[in-house]
Amino acid sequence: MRLASAAVLALGLAAPALAAPPEVSVDPRFELLGVVQRLAGASREGADTAAYVRAIDRRFAPFKGHPAVALYRGMAS
Repeated sequence: MRLASAAVLALGLAAPALAAPPEVSVDPRFELLGVVQRLAGASREGADTAAYVRAIDRRFAPFKGHPAVALYRGMAS
């Protein structure tokens, strides 16, 4: 009986963890670094990122001359 009780207790404790979906997020600092890399010409794109890259280009194209982009370009070369 003790083994069955322990199993039920273990399942009861694990159930909330199993039921809750994992939380996934993107750190905005890494996202910004990716944009700077793209503007500096240092990013690689794949077929699965084409729409995302076009959105970055449209939104951030005016910042291609920003000092942060120039600094990254100089550091990357």
